[in-house]
Amino acid sequence: MTEPKTPRDPIDRALDPDDIEFTDAMMRGEHLDFPRVTNAERARLPLPKKRPGRPPGSSKTRVNLHLDNDVLAHFKAAGRGYQTRINEALRRVIKEELA
Repeated sequence: MTEPKTPRDPIDRALDPDDIEFTDAMMRGEHLDFPRVTNAERARLPLPKKRPGRPPGSSKTRVNLHLDNDVLAHFKAAGRGYQTRINEALRRVIKEELA
């Protein structure tokens, strides 16, 4: 048996995120907490930092490579830059084979 709903205290209603009454102004984006930003204002905002990755025109190619777990763990143990260290190790092998 469920208890009948009783009127809630206005403070309790204000703290409940599921009990928001949307007004027409809020639906138009005119709510005070969410000010509208014009295109001119948006153009003056600082650009976000670019994500790390290969710069355009890079001479490297993305590949999927399956390595033994212990080999990968060895290179990752030294921290960031493990892919660069793997590339350098492969380059040393190539130089030894060509010598």
